[in-house]
Amino acid sequence: MTEKLRIRNLSVKYDKLLVVKNLDISIKDGEFISLVGSSGCGKSTIINATAGFIKPIKGNIFLDNIQINQPTQKIGIIFQNFELFPWKTVFENIAFGLRLHSTGEKEIKKRVMDYIKSMELNGFENYYPRQLSEGMKERVGLARTIINNPEVVLMDEPFGALDYLTKLKMQNFLTQLLGNKKITVLLVTHDIDEAIKLSNKIVVLSKRPARILDIIPIDKEKISTEDKIKIRERILHLLQNDG
Repeated sequence: MTEKLRIRNLSVKYDKLLVVKNLDISIKDGEFISLVGSSGCGKSTIINATAGFIKPIKGNIFLDNIQINQPTQKIGIIFQNFELFPWKTVFENIAFGLRLHSTGEKEIKKRVMDYIKSMELNGFENYYPRQLSEGMKERVGLARTIINNPEVVLMDEPFGALDYLTKLKMQNFLTQLLGNKKITVLLVTHDIDEAIKLSNKIVVLSKRPARILDIIPIDKEKISTEDKIKIRERILHLLQNDG
């Protein structure tokens, strides 16, 4: 696989506080990478810098060898609350990006209804966010991002506020939604089991300022329950003994 996203020697400050220090990550086309670390270590800052929302004091971020200096349509981002438009229906929320790209109405209807079906939202297309459960809101948010065919998706604790069973269902929806699409994903999560389930690699970060403690590859096709336990213990050991 070719390199899709490159975070090179990244350092970020908020005022005088150094949040990320000399971070270097290479992400291949189609890989699913999770960032795991203690609260406040700088994970969300890495996401915001990669999205082009904040500028580093040092280092660069490249997408297909082109430096990212501002937000781009090639990168989709999903936050924890999904930030649905409360005045728009489920259908209109999912269709939002397609309308910005001047997609034809016939194509919009077909694509949006396909996503509504795949996300098990049939019959709710004319509902507003206030009428939906949290899990349903998150499915709408996922569909709204993925339907625009971004090349990279950044996810900042998207399932962090959900109960255990809803979280498992959302993880399955995400896997289903990505399907055969060659989308590169960078996920921030506090949930080690979630990282193991979804990722090709887990990047374990130190306490602030964030630096890399370890990069753990995951073979999702061959991983056993015993392997998962060992990886979980390895990550916990790194985080507990950091500093």
